[in-house]
Amino acid sequence: MNTTLQISTTEKGNPSLLLFSNFFSVLNSFAPFHKIRELVSDQSQSKTLHLIITDDDSDDQELFSMAISEISNNIKISLAENGSDLIKMLQEKELPDLIFLDLNMPGMNGIECLMKIRNNPKSAGLPVLIYSTSANPEQIDEAYNHGANYYLQKPCSYRDIQNLVSKVFALSVDQLLNQPERADFLVR
Repeated sequence: MNTTLQISTTEKGNPSLLLFSNFFSVLNSFAPFHKIRELVSDQSQSKTLHLIITDDDSDDQELFSMAISEISNNIKISLAENGSDLIKMLQEKELPDLIFLDLNMPGMNGIECLMKIRNNPKSAGLPVLIYSTSANPEQIDEAYNHGANYYLQKPCSYRDIQNLVSKVFALSVDQLLNQPERADFLVR
């Protein structure tokens, strides 16, 4: 039996395309062990992954965006400058499929933002990847205990950011949706 799954994003007012608000939860039922990279790299499919990068540093936003864009053209990237902006986006717009969330931001930090995401039934199941240059075990434990899906140690060079992003997109849908054991939570 062949099953065809078409997932598309659409602009407002175009009812001809089927729109799923959560790429990963739909794909998990069909392809839980496929690598994310494989799913977004197949140009013959109309699967588009929507992610939000939340970071107060515009240079880091740009570096992560460039590295992610090299993975596939089927990735839509939105940017939020801080936790408050992200929460507002989650309330007002269509939910993303994945969130990259900087830990150290002014105002609402990454942990506070993560807690708001997890306490809202609408966004509670979204995969959230906390990232920081810090590998402080207490901060990593806090992110883990508040339900982050992974903690990424943010590298200093663009090449290392590319490698880190490649590791994330080499995860299976199932791995990304489900928090790993604490020993596997930190990705470098």
